[in-house]
Amino acid sequence: LLMYGYRIVTTELGLKSTELIKPSSRRVQYTDLVATRNDMTTANYSYEANEEKLVYCAMVAVRKNDLNKNTRFDPDELITISAANFGELISEKDLDKDVVTASELYEIHRYGEKALQRVYDSYKPKVMLIKKKDDPTPIKVPMIIYCHYSKETKCMQIRFAREFYNYFYNLINPTGMTHSFSTHQIRYVMRMRSNYAMRIYRILNSELWKAESLGIQQIHDISLERLRFALDIEDKYKLIDNLKSRVLNVAKTQINKLSNLEIDYETIMVSWLKEKIIHEIGNEEFALKALRVAEEEIKSNATS
Repeated sequence: LLMYGYRIVTTELGLKSTELIKPSSRRVQYTDLVATRNDMTTANYSYEANEEKLVYCAMVAVRKNDLNKNTRFDPDELITISAANFGELISEKDLDKDVVTASELYEIHRYGEKALQRVYDSYKPKVMLIKKKDDPTPIKVPMIIYCHYSKETKCMQIRFAREFYNYFYNLINPTGMTHSFSTHQIRYVMRMRSNYAMRIYRILNSELWKAESLGIQQIHDISLERLRFALDIEDKYKLIDNLKSRVLNVAKTQINKLSNLEIDYETIMVSWLKEKIIHEIGNEEFALKALRVAEEEIKSNATS
């Protein structure tokens, strides 16, 4: 299964290149949809940004294979993503403008080659942890179980574990939907540099249906415990300033700039402070007194 294609470009001398062809319908494109079960959006897995982007590309590739061949995808088959295709998806350069020069396209494709090479060099089999209701022990789901990057073909080949397909493949069956799921265009995450931004975006996107069904603006209240688990930072950024600067500020900037959502993290910060107060001050009487003293001090500092 190969997702590959070139764009028609104009060279530095203004001549149309005849060696490049229009993108085929089989390659991963910006508007293709990533569809996953909602319990995957809050799952825990230790992937760097480009590793995670490769997973989303491969998910789309499997889905497009089904649409093109009108047959079910064999999980034992390798999924191939070209460096050219990957580079175009993750590059910050504008490929929708009228003229894309050959040198610009070469730079973008080289960027994809380097990115996939780094993913391959750091590859280790990893599992996804899925929390179940009323069960403190999460499910361990293997993800990528085979990985190979060819410098000759400039393509990455991967294979997903069969168990992993349950979280993105055949989400609707003839008897009806078996799990809640959500979709988003792949472009909304592919240019994000932070995996924290990607995961927070996907969590919020999975909740959009609630606001749309009620006809209200989305207000998402996510517990800090759930957020830390999903971002794989349960033992990091204990101080609120570190959480803001290393995670929330970065995610907010990238999501607001690159996606279809506009977010703030007020509810997350309030949740963080609430949990901290409840956890560290067990006595209700002292907790309420401490809150009143803190409120007066904050008001005094604000007016001074």
